[in-house]
Amino acid sequence: MHKANYWAATCGLDIPSLKRQSLAARRRILRLWLVAAGIPAEWVDFDTVDRIEHLAAGSKASATVPVAGPWTVERRYDKLEVRSEKQASIRAFRQAVRIPGRTVVKAAGLEITTSVAPGLVKDRTARLGAYPARASLNWAAAGNRKILVRSWRPGDRMKPLGMKGSKKIQDIFVDEKVPAERRQGLPLLECGGEIIWLPGHRIARGWEVSRPSARSLQVTVDRMAGPAD
Repeated sequence: MHKANYWAATCGLDIPSLKRQSLAARRRILRLWLVAAGIPAEWVDFDTVDRIEHLAAGSKASATVPVAGPWTVERRYDKLEVRSEKQASIRAFRQAVRIPGRTVVKAAGLEITTSVAPGLVKDRTARLGAYPARASLNWAAAGNRKILVRSWRPGDRMKPLGMKGSKKIQDIFVDEKVPAERRQGLPLLECGGEIIWLPGHRIARGWEVSRPSARSLQVTVDRMAGPAD
């Protein structure tokens, strides 16, 4: 079997030909096809290939699966096509959060204000990409470590409070129906290499505030209002 019989990056992947292969071969073909279309190999993980394989195996004549960054895979009848939205102007960012104080994240057009004070904020109307987003974090869990704000990277995972194990941030984006072109601009808070909060979503397990009277890190993420201090 030669891969040229099944796809070209410019004309898409033939679904009937793909279906005639074994499951292992289908996944290998999909991985090679995605990389040939220009998607970085490290972004083409098992979960991504599995979702696209299910898209090809399904009965819908038209459907779309987000991949990563600006890329999506679209089914059009008997073809799979890689689509790339116009690259967003947002660049990857990573910087320390000022505690207490105000941190301007120019790349994302956001600002973060923090304080250390008792209280427990539960933002029940939060959703990804909606601002302001607020959370109370366990201040003792940070210790003397810096807290960073950064953009999402493929492979990022967190341990959402109330769930067992960990979950890929990309899967959270898919569940919350966040368009691929908006993901790079959504901030993550990190401490000690662990993602501790995805604003508009849950905080991480182990960072919850057990008592409202305890010293807590109060964080608000909002759209940038003016020049930095």
